[in-house]
Amino acid sequence: MVTTGTASGTARVAVDQLRDQGEKVGLLRIRLFRPFPHRAIRRALEKIEKAAVLDRNCSFGSGGIFANELSAALHGQCRTAVYSYISGLGGRDITVDLIKELYSRTRDAGRPDSESVWLGLNEE
Repeated sequence: MVTTGTASGTARVAVDQLRDQGEKVGLLRIRLFRPFPHRAIRRALEKIEKAAVLDRNCSFGSGGIFANELSAALHGQCRTAVYSYISGLGGRDITVDLIKELYSRTRDAGRPDSESVWLGLNEE
């Protein structure tokens, strides 16, 4: 799981709970956007099968900015599949349950969606 900023604290709690349940999950917190830490991310994810990236931003037409940067950093270097999720826009909370949903979706998915998956929206 890859997060940035304040979502990382919530993700840490969720990861600890998932590990207590026997799930094999880890957390990578990106602390620097520019210059983007391409080499460090490749080293951290080179043996990982799936990486779920939680973005609190959206570049319309492209999806989550960090997921795009991470995909570019790994392209041709690692076989890690990048799963892009967007949540927490407009001040919405990112909860432990939302992080667990993100994990379950990624674990159960055969391959990444072609577009970012939006989580935690009230669709009215």
